[in-house]
Amino acid sequence: MGKYSGVWEGIQRILRLAQKPSREEFLNLLKIVLAGMFLVGGVAFAIRTAITLLLMHARGS
Repeated sequence: MGKYSGVWEGIQRILRLAQKPSREEFLNLLKIVLAGMFLVGGVAFAIRTAITLLLMHARGS
């Protein structure tokens, strides 16, 4: 593995020290991730809708 052996050892050390999150911590993280996904999706939908409406209006004039 050569130059990547140090990286692999670091990954193994992190996995050994990692702990399973509590139910409360997991649910909080899930809420944050879902809120971020809905926020990004909502912004993308709004931009897409605005561009579509502007193009439809420009073609109609």
